Amino acid sequence: PLRTNLYINAFSFISPLGNTFTDSFNALIGQSRNGMVHLPNIISGKTVRFGAVKRDWLPEMPPGFLNIAGNRLLLYCLKQLENEIKPLIEKYGRDRVAIVMGGCNTGIHEAQPAIGHYLEHGVYPTWFDLAMLEESTLSDFAAAYTGITGPGYTISTACSSSLKAFASAKNLIEAGF
Repeated sequence: PLRTNLYINAFSFISPLGNTFTDSFNALIGQSRNGMVHLPNIISGKTVRFGAVKRDWLPEMPPGFLNIAGNRLLLYCLKQLENEIKPLIEKYGRDRVAIVMGGCNTGIHEAQPAIGHYLEHGVYPTWFDLAMLEESTLSDFAAAYTGITGPGYTISTACSSSLKAFASAKNLIEAGF
């Protein structure tokens, strides 16, 4: 089989520390706590410090797409990569470009209040859809938004998800996909 190195030619970035790599890096080395929020009653009634991306950094979802935090984070990143994605589609075709993503906790931001509503009222709120919790939601959104029709899936293995996604993408390339 073809053995090749996998190069990262472009990437996008967002984190609780900043909405660009440079901002996040500078905040990290400066030991900034920007992006950290205090969430009450998370663990045994205690307040916990937690990283959270500022919602005003995220674009609004286009009509027809599932409007969840994970998709909005992904849309932010996809918009940064549009100039790299379009030439790949033109060169190889929509069916020869793959979407392989690492992710976990898809829809958790929406699920927590929905479960609270269910526990209090016995029904889920009308805005809640179980599809929000499916791991494939992210790769399905990326494919629909970009028009890519090649292989697409999301790997969820907790902390190793992104690393597994790189290995899986490399395997697709080596297999000739």
